[in-house]
Amino acid sequence: MTNTAQSSKRRFGMGRRTLIGIGVIALMIVIALVVANPPGRATAVPAGPATVAVTRGKIIGSVSGSGAIAAEQSVDLYFQTAGSVRAVAVAEGDVVQAGQVLAEVDTADLQLSLANAQAALNQQQARFDQTRTGAADYDLAASQANVDAAQANYDAALKKAGVNDAQVQVARASLDKAAVALQKAKADYDTAVADGKTDLNAVTAARQQAQIDYETAQANYNIQVVSINDTGVRSAAAALSSAHAGLLKLQSSPTAQDVQIGQAQLEQAKIALQQAQLRLHNAQLVAPFAGVVTAVNVTPGSSGGSSGAAVRMLNRNPLHISLKLSENDVVKAQFRQNVDLSIDSLAGWKAQGTVNYIATASE
Repeated sequence: MTNTAQSSKRRFGMGRRTLIGIGVIALMIVIALVVANPPGRATAVPAGPATVAVTRGKIIGSVSGSGAIAAEQSVDLYFQTAGSVRAVAVAEGDVVQAGQVLAEVDTADLQLSLANAQAALNQQQARFDQTRTGAADYDLAASQANVDAAQANYDAALKKAGVNDAQVQVARASLDKAAVALQKAKADYDTAVADGKTDLNAVTAARQQAQIDYETAQANYNIQVVSINDTGVRSAAAALSSAHAGLLKLQSSPTAQDVQIGQAQLEQAKIALQQAQLRLHNAQLVAPFAGVVTAVNVTPGSSGGSSGAAVRMLNRNPLHISLKLSENDVVKAQFRQNVDLSIDSLAGWKAQGTVNYIATASE
């Protein structure tokens, strides 16, 4: 029994201490609650974090500055050809397309000049074609007939004067031989040029020597003719020499020089035609781009060659706006950034654009 009672007391004692400890903890909690919430004050409920649903949207930043609006292109148009204004096809405010005729001066004289230039070109083209082709058969035949006639007249003059022309005949034969050699040398040279050969030294030297030989033979022949003391014979000899020279020229044509001269003359005629066409074109004012006419300073009958601009126009699509921003705002702009624009002085005006330039330094 004693053991049982002692054992019971120990269990009670342990239970009491435990209860006392629990009571102390409870008291501390009550004291803490009383201190935190004195009697008579409402208990504050701590606020939790606010929450919203996640959505996609734009973060908009704005800057403001002062600047100017400018057109993409603007131009003052002047007549390049003087004359009386014949027609004005536009008025201030008209929308025009690129290439549209805006006004023009009288072109009657210019049309006539163009027709003359075209006729001159056609004529020069025909001459060049003939030069490049060479002498026609009927020209060669006519020239040969002249030689034959001159030879007959010379023979008759010799017979009439009773002059022995043995020495003259020898000189004449030498001259004819030199003429044939010169003709061949020129033909060889022209063939080499036409074939595009780069080394022309040999054919050039041969042509030059043949020319010298021909001129020497011509001089010897002339000396023999002069020695004949008869006016009729000398005259007939000179005519025969001239006829031979004409035939030689036809037979050796065209030379490279003839073709070059003909080509140059043809090019000059083409340039003259182009100039006439340009003067006619400049008689019209043509819109260089699509845009809006901002001023018309000529009327039908007025002078187209006056110093002022006849027509002014601009292209307002797109417009350029140059803004001066503060150093705090300029850092917000990015190259190629899309922007929405508005102007304080124009209520309701809005536009969209792109940043296409940011200056590297402030002005």
